[in-house]
Amino acid sequence: MQKKARAWQRMLSGRRLDLLDPSPVDIEIEDIAHGLSFVARWNGQTVGEYPYSVAEHSLLVEKIFSKLSPKAEVKWKLVALLHDAPEYVIGDMISPVKAKVGPGYDELDNRLMAAILLRFGLPSEIPVKIKRSIKVADNMSAWLESTQIAGFDKFEAGQIFGTPKSILSDAGIDFEVNPKLVRGLDYYNRTVFEWETDVLGSQGAVCSGGRYDDLVEKIGGKSTPAIGWAMGMERLVSLYEYSNEKINKISPHIYIAIDGDEAQKKAFQISEELRELNPKIRIQLNMGGGSFKSQLKRADKSNSNYAIIIGLDELKNDYLSLKSLRRNQEQVKIPFSKINELTNIIFD
Repeated sequence: MQKKARAWQRMLSGRRLDLLDPSPVDIEIEDIAHGLSFVARWNGQTVGEYPYSVAEHSLLVEKIFSKLSPKAEVKWKLVALLHDAPEYVIGDMISPVKAKVGPGYDELDNRLMAAILLRFGLPSEIPVKIKRSIKVADNMSAWLESTQIAGFDKFEAGQIFGTPKSILSDAGIDFEVNPKLVRGLDYYNRTVFEWETDVLGSQGAVCSGGRYDDLVEKIGGKSTPAIGWAMGMERLVSLYEYSNEKINKISPHIYIAIDGDEAQKKAFQISEELRELNPKIRIQLNMGGGSFKSQLKRADKSNSNYAIIIGLDELKNDYLSLKSLRRNQEQVKIPFSKINELTNIIFD
């Protein structure tokens, strides 16, 4: 009986992986991360002091995929991150070489990928839509890498990896080419774009922007490719009103009522200290003037749990007054030096 061929690879984790018949139990995420960080993309032919690794490429693809598919489940984001994972043991080859090697390379790659997916509890069958989105993200990443660090010009990269139009088509995003579209500022070059709606009449452009590759150089910096956009808040509000959808209102934990400029300065300081102590805290600072009575009415209307009061007496004696708006509790005084006690009270 002929002995089964093996190709053992010893890993730094201590595992021994058979590349010809990989077992999920011999796959560790630390080995994948370590291996990919030492595999160079573009055969190492990239600018910079260090090679651009497959690990870096994988992170970029996952980030682009998450932008293209913001509602994708975490498992599909992990699949995107691991899309080139087999290369941690078989290396990276440019596509023409893979094609020349023949089906043997694909078989090896597929066996490794199947074991990797099984190791991390991911489905063996990836939905076509997810595969397509990951491929679009991969091509977008390749286009960016090729033009920025691998020496390709944009035309050559577009021929190989697709242009913005083909990438939009692959992603299933509808668009219309308008050769007459212009932006109001003269620093734009090449591509400009607008997101439009048909429910706001002549005010249909909700978001717009474009490329401005020469702008940084014009104001004294290095030549830097750039793209940007702006969104009209009033038009978003109009779209929201048109949709008749409801937004769950998020109430502040604290409403700060103040008396005068010095109190406002102190309120800013306290707000920052509280956010440093607990980044999840929601604070609303009164900015509309008015008496303490009217400010506390606003605080109650905001559905805040507590009101902080900073007036002349508080400033003079270095304390703030804390008033519960939802519980039958006495108003308390807290020294400015003991702001940290506030978070315990608020989240009690």
